[in-house]
Amino acid sequence: MSGPNRIAVVTGSSSGLGRALAARFVAGGYLVVGLDIRTGEPLDGLTEIAADITDASAVRVAFEQAAMLGELELLVNAAGVYPRSTLASSSVEAYRRIFDVNVLGTVLPTQAFADIRDREGRGCVINVASVDGLNPTPKSVLYSASKAAVISLTRGIADELAAQNVRIFGVAPDYIATETVIELVGGKVPDSAATPEQVAETCWDLSRTGSFALVTGETLVLRKNALDS
Repeated sequence: MSGPNRIAVVTGSSSGLGRALAARFVAGGYLVVGLDIRTGEPLDGLTEIAADITDASAVRVAFEQAAMLGELELLVNAAGVYPRSTLASSSVEAYRRIFDVNVLGTVLPTQAFADIRDREGRGCVINVASVDGLNPTPKSVLYSASKAAVISLTRGIADELAAQNVRIFGVAPDYIATETVIELVGGKVPDSAATPEQVAETCWDLSRTGSFALVTGETLVLRKNALDS
């Protein structure tokens, strides 16, 4: 007799990296619950919930719905926005949008995941940061600062989650060759850019029980290199 569904929640699941992550975890045997402000094209094994990840009540309700489908085992915080900004062009509105989605939109799902999941089982949280959080870029100062906050958050809550039998990782990709990023850089994608599927595969490896068993709170830089096929 089979056990309950293993549930993976992926934010930003309607497109880009979030969509690739959802597909990878479906392929790995999870029932994936996708949270996004909008839904994407249907995908077998993916249940999408339209929710604003900056709204605490909406996030809580979405996780309660997800928990009704099976055991919450995994959360991938992949939703993010990355408009260009300099010191001169930064505004209160831009700051709030970027930090609300990128930082608060990581905190709220992680809180709900930790509160609602069955603490008897093992869990894993993966936060999608960016190399810009480690090496800020002049044209994306607010985005870079928000991703630095995600990296700090990943380290800062690791012990708290470890007490609940949950490991947490951050991934800090270089450019990811999504449609949005390709448009942002004018079609000139750097050679170091990984595909969404490559990043998703790394997240899959991190999530597996027994992989990196003694590691938590660390953020890994992901960059395509000459050894990649």
